[in-house]
Amino acid sequence: MAASWELDRQITHLVNRILREVSSSGAVKRADGRRLRREIRQVLERDYSASLRNSLEPGDVNRLVATASAIWPNFNRSPMGPPSMRLFAEVSELLSLHLSSAPYRHRGGFAVRGFYLRKTPPALGKPLIYVNSAHHPLAVGTAFCHEVGHHLSAGMFCPGGEQPAARLYLGAECAARLDDRVELAADIIVSLAGYPKPMARQIFAGPVQHGLMPDLAVPSGKVFEAVQQHLRARYGFDLAAVLVPDRKLHYLTGMLHYARLREALLAEYDV
Repeated sequence: MAASWELDRQITHLVNRILREVSSSGAVKRADGRRLRREIRQVLERDYSASLRNSLEPGDVNRLVATASAIWPNFNRSPMGPPSMRLFAEVSELLSLHLSSAPYRHRGGFAVRGFYLRKTPPALGKPLIYVNSAHHPLAVGTAFCHEVGHHLSAGMFCPGGEQPAARLYLGAECAARLDDRVELAADIIVSLAGYPKPMARQIFAGPVQHGLMPDLAVPSGKVFEAVQQHLRARYGFDLAAVLVPDRKLHYLTGMLHYARLREALLAEYDV
């Protein structure tokens, strides 16, 4: 028990050190509504299919699906279980990962969703995933799945499977991740896990409307309504119940990003 406690303390120390470095470097700033609205427009205007073609080969996507399916037999076939720390712990044990899930809110820290650290101190001996548990369970689950995506795809893009440093996952910087194949690969895992192929075919069967409702920065159209209903029914997430404006815009950005990415994956690769 003492050895386990000591190991947990080392993990906590490492996580806190990285978060302090991130905060002091200015990488995390308090989100403002105007910047988030600009990000939403970028997500809506971006050509996701072209981004996929420019960053990844069809074989890359197939390898990602095959690797994830080896961990989750029903990956992209049926919905995963509702997000829970128990599920995250089980997956972490299966993949031989350390998991830290402390809440982080200071100095704009809500923007932080998590990070993945493949190369950890020798005392820890295996990679580390951190998720910011201050978020809604669906956002925590999204962050965990994104970081697992980094772990599963590490060997595809990094020599020897090594990641250079902790890759910070900021929920609102979706458009930028489309130009980084390492981040895009991790987001693909999230998108396929959130919208298995049978559901994706139902939700994204019709044309997508990208117009914004005046003053609300909320997209119009039946596809967006179907996305909202899917997230409510399967994951217990209701955007209307999020009362803090900046937080609402953060979550809206992620909803749009992963839905548009899923639509493009279905159209481009039929996955």
